Amino acid sequence: IRDTVRHSSEPVLIADAGGALLFCNPALCTLAGCGPQDLGTLTGVLQRFVDPAPLQRALVALGKGQPSWRGELMLRGAAAEPLPVAVRAEAVPGRDGQPLGYVLTLFDLSHNKRALQARQHLEQTMQRSMQQALHGQRLMAGGDTAPAGPDPLLGAILTNASLAAMDIADITLGAPVAPMLEELETSTQRAAALYALIRDFSGGRKAQ
Repeated sequence: IRDTVRHSSEPVLIADAGGALLFCNPALCTLAGCGPQDLGTLTGVLQRFVDPAPLQRALVALGKGQPSWRGELMLRGAAAEPLPVAVRAEAVPGRDGQPLGYVLTLFDLSHNKRALQARQHLEQTMQRSMQQALHGQRLMAGGDTAPAGPDPLLGAILTNASLAAMDIADITLGAPVAPMLEELETSTQRAAALYALIRDFSGGRKAQ
């Protein structure tokens, strides 16, 4: 079991019922930016979090019979800024019902948070592009009061970008999703801007 945990990509630590740290794997040390000797006990682990109170209360509940706890906390890790992490804490029950110890597993959420922000930013960019296109069509039609329908070509560009974003979001192999979404946003902006230039140039030639 120790060998399996040591080679796990998920940061894991194991402590006894008294809070003494029995084992933590390299993935946890990398995420926390310190070695096992720097943590020492569960108290030392708690101090690595910006707000350790939720986990502290969870450990008390685990000691009273609650089997597990899940939550999201900010970890002071190797990076300059605290990392958002999901924490799963589980009690190892003894025969008398009292916990023999605790297992804590951490999951780095920083890529998920960045991917969510990139997806939201992409959606806002596509909305602005469509609004600008509709405004441009109204002006070409003779004023803001003139009727104008959706631009089919720009609509196709934005629809394909939206479908691509959904495909990227479905990636489950640990790939860095946020950079791909950001690259998709840049490409969508360039395509929309190029189409707007071509449309405006064509409209100007027709007017002449």
